[in-house]
Amino acid sequence: MFHRRAATSCGALLSAHCCHNTRPQNQGRPAVPPRTAFYCESTSRRSASWHPGYDWLDPKHRHLAENGDTSDYAGKLLAPRWPGLAPRQGEPCYSRAEVQQKDGSGTDGQVWVTYKDGVYDVTDYIKEHPGGKFILQAAGGPVDDWWRYWGQHHISTKVVEALEQIRIGRLQDYEEEEDIEKTGRGVWEDEQTARGRAISRQTSSILTEIPYQTETCMSELCDSFLTPSAKLYVRNHAPVPFVDSASEHLITFAMEADSEGAETTLTLRELRDRFACKTITSILQCTGNRAADSIHANGFQNSGFVGADSEYIGLGMLGNASWTGPRLDQVLKTMFPALEHLPASEASKLHVSFEGLDGYYTSVPLDVIMDSKTDCLLAVMMNGEDLTPDHGFPLRVLVPGIAGARNVKWVSKISIGAESDSPWTRNYYLNKPAKSPIITLPMNSVILSPEPGAWLDAQSEWLEVKGVAYPGGTQRRITKVEVSADWGQSWQLAHCLFSELPSDDATGAPKSWVRFEANVKLPPSGSGAFGSGRIAGHP
Repeated sequence: MFHRRAATSCGALLSAHCCHNTRPQNQGRPAVPPRTAFYCESTSRRSASWHPGYDWLDPKHRHLAENGDTSDYAGKLLAPRWPGLAPRQGEPCYSRAEVQQKDGSGTDGQVWVTYKDGVYDVTDYIKEHPGGKFILQAAGGPVDDWWRYWGQHHISTKVVEALEQIRIGRLQDYEEEEDIEKTGRGVWEDEQTARGRAISRQTSSILTEIPYQTETCMSELCDSFLTPSAKLYVRNHAPVPFVDSASEHLITFAMEADSEGAETTLTLRELRDRFACKTITSILQCTGNRAADSIHANGFQNSGFVGADSEYIGLGMLGNASWTGPRLDQVLKTMFPALEHLPASEASKLHVSFEGLDGYYTSVPLDVIMDSKTDCLLAVMMNGEDLTPDHGFPLRVLVPGIAGARNVKWVSKISIGAESDSPWTRNYYLNKPAKSPIITLPMNSVILSPEPGAWLDAQSEWLEVKGVAYPGGTQRRITKVEVSADWGQSWQLAHCLFSELPSDDATGAPKSWVRFEANVKLPPSGSGAFGSGRIAGHP
């Protein structure tokens, strides 16, 4: 949204949206709060909330940012921590020994966990737990260490809401433990000086530091056809795994239906020696990109982002890069020869699951991966250089046109079988209301300049607009972009920079974005007209 400023202090309002020809309801990015966040504790410890504006640097080390030094944040961050629920009058007390007996192995099947001095009965909650079976790793004991690793627990307000319902007592022999992770040390320390992180901090809007999540600034997206590696958005769920030797990194291949449970493991060196590398230019987009737009366009009752810590995400979790690595379909055909003779009816039921060194895992339908026109890669390079740690060094999955949540980083295992049971498949990144996993991205377009909230002179008759359009997973080619400044009553053809499209190894339609420019005729000041955009494509 941008505004026209009149000579007076009020002025007239003009908003613009840019959407593809199949989803005209996508009406642009609303004005949203700054995309950082803070944690708020009440004095009673009974409530906590997550809001824009949190300063991740410990005030004692604020001079780092003030002096432009972003090289080493280890020990200098101050991540939010949920303080736990306040003790309830008359609630029972339990010892650690008593809690340990409730690990699910007893005749009653009960599972208890603790957080700080609180005791929680999760026996029934396990079925609803968004993290699925992960909670069982803490059965009969504290979840504190797991939450330091999966830092999202300290950000999501839904955690508080859930635990308030299942608290059963207090831990009588609780002792506060040192929490070095909240300052960026421990399992989070290595990534603070990882290659590319300093540039990312300087050129991105940081959503959270632990785990590290960013949006690329719109000016950076608008600046070039390829998004520089260190400037591409980052969406981590856990600490970045440290890989000492890329060439010796192990990748395990397994077929779940194999009665003998046979697995084959290759080093990355062996993988690259056996399979030729190809280069594909493709966009990468986080599944939660434009969450704020979704809420604005679909309403608070219909958007799955409402109430989540991601509801402030704008359009910066998007980028365009050149990816290099072995073609995934060729690797699977070689590692699993039986796929060549598998009936289509059976193949359509199978998924390819990817597991990362960080513990994240999910799956993509096998027929999507094996379609040569999808141009999937096991990527080892980005923009001609080794992947940065934040983007999956030394190996990640690149599935063009597929939601970023399925493009697993730091890949250590690839298996074929049933759809993944991971929480990121079953409980997160779902289509609403169907509750099915989001797989394919739609054809879409984004106006990058002027930025949302920009003020224009009330007397302006023309406006220079820049943006990008991309086919998503439609296997279509962008042929033109049209822009409207009067809510679709008239359309103006934009100039597409097709000459930038590279000649790469893609066998299907181009997977990259197309940049466009337009000098748009504006409706008269004071008319109150709204604007929009659309793109067209063909197979």
